[in-house]
Amino acid sequence: MRRMILIGWAALVAALPAGAELDTAWTRTFGGTSNDGFRALAMTDDGGYLLAGYTYSLGSGDVDMWAVRTDGDGTTIWERTFGGAGRDYAFGACATTDGGFAIVGYTTSRGAGGSDVFLVRIDGAGDTLWTRTYGGSAADDGRSVCEAPDGSLIVAGQTESYGAGQADFYILRVDTAGDTIWTRTHGDSLLDFARGICMTPDGNVGVAGSILYNSGNLDLYLAEWDMNGDVVWSILFADTGPINFEWATSVHADPDSGLVILGYRGLEGTDVSDICIGKASDTGQSVFWRRYADDYYVYGDAFCPTYDGGYLICGADKSVATQRNDLLLIKRMPGSGWVDEQTLGGPGSDWASAIAETRPGVYVVAGHTDSYGAGGLDGWLVLFRDPEVFVPSGGPDGRLHLSPPAPSPASSSLCFSVTLPEAGFVDVRVVNVAGRLVRTLSAGETIVGTRRYEWDGRDERGEEVPSGVYFVVAGGPVREMRRAVVVR
Repeated sequence: MRRMILIGWAALVAALPAGAELDTAWTRTFGGTSNDGFRALAMTDDGGYLLAGYTYSLGSGDVDMWAVRTDGDGTTIWERTFGGAGRDYAFGACATTDGGFAIVGYTTSRGAGGSDVFLVRIDGAGDTLWTRTYGGSAADDGRSVCEAPDGSLIVAGQTESYGAGQADFYILRVDTAGDTIWTRTHGDSLLDFARGICMTPDGNVGVAGSILYNSGNLDLYLAEWDMNGDVVWSILFADTGPINFEWATSVHADPDSGLVILGYRGLEGTDVSDICIGKASDTGQSVFWRRYADDYYVYGDAFCPTYDGGYLICGADKSVATQRNDLLLIKRMPGSGWVDEQTLGGPGSDWASAIAETRPGVYVVAGHTDSYGAGGLDGWLVLFRDPEVFVPSGGPDGRLHLSPPAPSPASSSLCFSVTLPEAGFVDVRVVNVAGRLVRTLSAGETIVGTRRYEWDGRDERGEEVPSGVYFVVAGGPVREMRRAVVVR
């Protein structure tokens, strides 16, 4: 394991360059007469969304784990609840290569302790494949989940049942049946917790969390672990000023290289909160560390890498006057700083918990609203479009159109077509989930009409790619992107 490095704050950037706001294409609310909300989202094979969170309006207990699948327009296809007489709650979700989903959170309805990690596997129709609990006699929970190339699942959370301190990182790897492959705890003698997990392009795992030290400071922890649960490298991002708390919220593999961590910082004894974001190289060296402060309270809960090399962050912006939140979007562009801040909301409190780029310049955001909908809080789904990038798909109107790859999942080859009614140059590539090139299928080819393409599931070296999620990207007069799943 490489040594841990402590990085202090870089200069605070407060001014925002002018930029184009995203257009709100549509909004949808979900739920009943009580409180309901979304904490996670995952893209589906058909261009829709899997939303996961909690519901007090539905189900059998105090609060139940809640999953909703929608089409690409946000129309409900099905919804499910999971739980018992106690409290059951979802924090994380991911799509799996078999067309289903994994959802993770905690339960007090079953298991060994006060609360246990609750992991649910469902198929694409919402039917339960299996449920498992993990933990000991105290409080344990799961916050994030991702799928490894071999189909196993890796969960990040927190445990008070095991480890060295009051609470420790709780990282689990389970097989396709939910049976434990290994568990790891990590932390100091006080309060430590993991909040985000992701796969890296080299097949390792990115882990994000926070560690509390005797100095009273809670610092952001970013690390790469291998598939055996051993730490490859780790780094701390932290302020060097007065006692403060940096809470990690999410992590992504950067499309160029390395890992990016998002969090927020609070100062002891105040209500002030800042957004903070940091990047480490693939060898664990600091690349950048920045924070964004508003007049009062801003909170970053999730982010996604964007087509142009930036990071779009979602969360909440609280008003000093009303003490209510609006959904917040703010973009970080390396080399340009913070750009394009905007809010969305009504008379109540509204905030975002999850975000994804569905194709270049189009973003879907999930969260909670008490300004709209049927209940006290409702699940909220919003689609945003960048007016400077987004052009609707077509064909007849002269714009490029990329068909969904089929079959998906694919065990060997898959096919798709690109339509361009007027002659133009087209690049067709396959990239992985981190945005790295896997295969070039066409570079600067001139087409008119519809051209069929086949990808044989191999990379540029002619080697079979492992099981996982990939994206076909076609670039011409406008860029289109479609998801493809490979299962070996």
